[in-house]
Amino acid sequence: MILVDRREGSRELAAPLSACGIEVETGELEYGDACWMGSGPGGMLPVGVELKSLRDLLSSIRSGRLAGRQLPGMVVQYSFCYLVIEGVWRADASTGLLVELFRGGWREVKLGSQRFFWRDVESMLTSLDTLTPVRIRRTRSRTETVQTLESLYRWWQKPWEEHGTLKVLYSPAAQTLFPLSHPLVRRVAAQLPGVGWERSAAVAESFCSVAEMSAADEKRWRKVPGIGRVLARRIASALQGVEP
Repeated sequence: MILVDRREGSRELAAPLSACGIEVETGELEYGDACWMGSGPGGMLPVGVELKSLRDLLSSIRSGRLAGRQLPGMVVQYSFCYLVIEGVWRADASTGLLVELFRGGWREVKLGSQRFFWRDVESMLTSLDTLTPVRIRRTRSRTETVQTLESLYRWWQKPWEEHGTLKVLYSPAAQTLFPLSHPLVRRVAAQLPGVGWERSAAVAESFCSVAEMSAADEKRWRKVPGIGRVLARRIASALQGVEP
């Protein structure tokens, strides 16, 4: 059985997976969009899948949500983790900028005014592949995403000892270089407007607790390295629940 998160963006997977002859249930997952129990080397173990479009991926990286919450949570909760990235993209031949397939043509990928180089995105995916236990799959459409999930699920339903083709090459995964847990102050700070994962390190060094951070006024925030006047006002206003 596959458990699919019932929230928007995930629940649309339930019907097509069910049409593949797989038993599907929906529920609310803390981490990931789908999960199941698979047959591992030591018995049954949890397998989790996070699904993102290209733009979702870039947005979660920019905000720090991917590294600050989603991936650490996935790695702790599941024995094997997959990140499925849905979309078609390439490098623009003349500029090297990231472009995506859109209505039969190609358009530059932007988040607001931010532009991306294809090589930087590929480097980031290499880092995920190399420095974390997360396995990456890329799909070109929702249909291909469903087919990928079906393939993964059925692979994990086969008894581990029957995966004989490459068994001679298998060894337990090396210890990840990706930090699995971070101070609560940093994880919360990464979600604040304009902070993101990189700046959250300085925030964690500047405040001893979430309570202290939440009570800080604009003047106090301006003392944090990398936080200027405008950003300090935005953060303080967000924590107070008012518009800046």
